[in-house]
Amino acid sequence: MKRTCILLISLFLVATSQLSAQDELKVFLGEDILLSGDYTQLGIYVSRDQKPSDVRVAYFELFTKEGLPVVQEMVYLKNGLAEAVLRLPESIQSGYYLFRSYTSDSDFNNFKSFHQSWVAVINPDMPPAILPDSLYNQTGSSIEKVSLQAGKKEKVILDPKGSGKLNFVKVSRLIETLTVPSEVEVVTSSNINPKFKNERELAGHVVKVKGLQQGEHVFLSSIGKVNDLYFGEVKDDGYAYIFMDGEKKYHTLLLQSTQVSGIEIVSPFWEYFPKVEDWPSLQITEKSLESIKEMALQKEVKKHFFLPDTTDVTRVQKIADAYAIYDLDDYNRFESLALTFREYIPEVLIRNKRGKIELRMRTPGSITKENPLVILDGVPIFDIDAISKFDPKDIRRIEVSNRYYKLGSLQLYGIINLYSFNNDFANFPIGSEVMILDYPSPQPSLSWNFPEHSNKRNRSPDFRSLLHWNITQTENKTIEAVSFYTSELEGLFSAEYYSLDDTGKWVKAIDYFEVK
Repeated sequence: MKRTCILLISLFLVATSQLSAQDELKVFLGEDILLSGDYTQLGIYVSRDQKPSDVRVAYFELFTKEGLPVVQEMVYLKNGLAEAVLRLPESIQSGYYLFRSYTSDSDFNNFKSFHQSWVAVINPDMPPAILPDSLYNQTGSSIEKVSLQAGKKEKVILDPKGSGKLNFVKVSRLIETLTVPSEVEVVTSSNINPKFKNERELAGHVVKVKGLQQGEHVFLSSIGKVNDLYFGEVKDDGYAYIFMDGEKKYHTLLLQSTQVSGIEIVSPFWEYFPKVEDWPSLQITEKSLESIKEMALQKEVKKHFFLPDTTDVTRVQKIADAYAIYDLDDYNRFESLALTFREYIPEVLIRNKRGKIELRMRTPGSITKENPLVILDGVPIFDIDAISKFDPKDIRRIEVSNRYYKLGSLQLYGIINLYSFNNDFANFPIGSEVMILDYPSPQPSLSWNFPEHSNKRNRSPDFRSLLHWNITQTENKTIEAVSFYTSELEGLFSAEYYSLDDTGKWVKAIDYFEVK
């Protein structure tokens, strides 16, 4: 009996710790002083109970003083880690902006579960106030010693000390006459729900839909290099939740319901916009103008020589596997899909009811009494008469699943998948009941390129202020020697090292060197 009690108490403690555990964020920005229209590297690491978090999506935003977002993006996480790009609009005004990042598990009551920091933006067409150098009041600690000297386009090797589960190294130039505030004090309100989402995004991004009636079902099609179809139904809270698994990149989302109603998609971002009572004012000095000119040159060169490599995931999301596949180029083509079904596809039967074509499926042992679900390039087509009369000259393949299926509470009487040659719906007119959504696509996985100037014949311009960027996820591995090449920019540079130790604490070290 005593042993049983001990076991029950230990299970209770484990369950309680799992419920109370929360995601913790660590964010790395390549540069926090940027020109309008420029971009910089972004690293996000999410941990939970001192291990990589199992959430799959992180969010990041950039806010104006008025609390309006100028950047709102999502990025896929893999083993708790994501590398992304923070891109600024060309028309963004000069000033300090609040950068925020979080996950579906974030809570404003726990400052470790989200990230906030300042980013300085300079728009050369709308510059901030310029102070004479004599009025510049430098803050922060002075740098007493520069550890090494380097020349332009010269190889530099640094030997940092430290080890951890995750190691990060950044080498960037310092602009001594421009400083970014280190602290952010956001004013919260008691009537704001501090919790971002009620469900953790463990398989992928969750799309939330409102305006549905009880019993309604909703289909979401993601249109991209490969089109996918997702399904949701109304829960007890009146919302439908659509789970988009994987790491797909899409350019358009199409939303439709089995019933016509005023459905609406909910913004994927945190509804609470931060408020800061003492928003800092950006001012630059005359001495900073030369650095800003170099930043403008760097911005143009980066566009052509230093863009990241992205990874595109092309796995197709299917509701069911095909029972039979028909490549239409293997057959003589007819002028309608109805004739094609009748002549070549024995699993599909044609019926006429009051002048309208209906479809039935021949399943093992029976014939269905309702239309199957017809999907064209990932988009459900509910007008069976129209699609049956459609000319299939641009249809490449037909896949048939002649089985009964259940999607939640929705009964499907077989599935017919139609694929066009160009993934463009074969010019079939998509109905007005389909909603085309302005919805962000999460950034895909990416990697960064840094030049090597060992080849003296390589004369490509190089005005990078960020010389090195590397995030390594290991099991207590020592940070290896850092090797990189300087650019054509002169000035003072810093090398920052971060390591996550076994206790979940971040250890930071820094070196300085000068390029002449």
